[in-house]
Amino acid sequence: MTLLTLAIGALALAYSNPLPYESLGYIPGFLLIILVVLFIGIYHPKFGAQLESFLRRFGRRLPARIEKYLNSVLDALGRIHNFSVYDHIRIFAWALLSVALRTLVLYFATRAIGVDVSPVHILWISAFLVFTATLPITIANLGVREGLLVLALSPFGIIPATAVALGLLLFANQIIAAVIGAFYQLAISLGWVRWHGPPQPDVVR
Repeated sequence: MTLLTLAIGALALAYSNPLPYESLGYIPGFLLIILVVLFIGIYHPKFGAQLESFLRRFGRRLPARIEKYLNSVLDALGRIHNFSVYDHIRIFAWALLSVALRTLVLYFATRAIGVDVSPVHILWISAFLVFTATLPITIANLGVREGLLVLALSPFGIIPATAVALGLLLFANQIIAAVIGAFYQLAISLGWVRWHGPPQPDVVR
């Protein structure tokens, strides 16, 4: 989902180019090349397996703790190489739906706060927000998100106070979802609800 969001954001940034610098259009293009290489390296069954083998050999030269973490990531990627074309299509569809919903949340938040920004700009701003959210810098990306919004919205004449308010609105949206999840987990812990899996066939002993 992160790679797909970054790819769409890079295309939107190259198309919109909010700053009067022609060189800004080359940066998203370079980012797209990197993302394509990552897509092939992760998802292609042949090249992905070769990359995995290379990284495992490289990991033996690293400290044991880092090698263990690297191998756990490679074990997870190894399962992806066994996916069928249908599996990839389903994952891509769900990822695209997730990107669309995340972009809509940001779009409606900008409208609620009175920020008039084109949907094309919303795409690359959302991509940057997703990227910073994956970095373990602060809790729920608090502070980093607001600073990024101040930087991203400044070319459109949006004052920092409004950009920070937008970031806090997005943070409140996360808190609401987290509260719902907390009640859900509490209900499971207290036994108010139970998981019911599909009926298991009788086993003949």
